[in-house]
Amino acid sequence: MPRHKKYVQAAAEMARHSNIQFQHGCVCVHNGKIIAKGYNHHCVPVVEPINETMKRTIHAEIDTCNKVARNLLSHCSIYVVRVNSKGEIVNSQPCARCKEILTRMKVKRVYYSS
Repeated sequence: MPRHKKYVQAAAEMARHSNIQFQHGCVCVHNGKIIAKGYNHHCVPVVEPINETMKRTIHAEIDTCNKVARNLLSHCSIYVVRVNSKGEIVNSQPCARCKEILTRMKVKRVYYSS
């Protein structure tokens, strides 16, 4: 199996763990090995939210990067995949905040599903 496909499949598997509308999964790869995995999910609020729109979401990229030492991220590749309700891989794009955070963290390469 080609290496990119292996990482995309692993990220897709993580996305299937998400229980929110836009299911994203992510893996962090260093020297050919997956060293961290994550998916988007609601974080536990300090105060009970007033309504559904006030729930805070941890995006897959950030969930994954939080599990990796910051000085290691500049040597890593991140694979982010979105799956639809049927579990099929679909197009994904970074939100402005994640794009900025990944740039500040100096992640070597970031791949999004297309």
